[in-house]
Amino acid sequence: MLAGIYQVTFPNPLINTGAITSTKILDGTIVATDLGIASVTDVKIASGVTVSKLTPSGTNGQVLTTVAGATTWSAVSDADATNEIQDLSLAGNTLSLSLDATPVNLLLTSIIRIIRI
Repeated sequence: MLAGIYQVTFPNPLINTGAITSTKILDGTIVATDLGIASVTDVKIASGVTVSKLTPSGTNGQVLTTVAGATTWSAVSDADATNEIQDLSLAGNTLSLSLDATPVNLLLTSIIRIIRI
């Protein structure tokens, strides 16, 4: 039984390279401490891994992103102030946008000029 598996050199026999295959390992017996650091790479992870397996878990409204090379959960942001959704309101003659501190005073004469042009 030792032939092919061990290099028999007593008192320290060695296991031959490639002698232990997947079929010889009992399912469920390999644990995280048995794996080398960074030995599980993207190509070794099956497709279809669910979001619930990702840690740390994000909260509602966050997206998974990369910051300085590290994967992290963060709030959705496009960092472009020119295309943000805003509320438009009209109070009397004052027209305002929710994210703009400069309201516009609408005068009837200004509107008539715009229509004539």
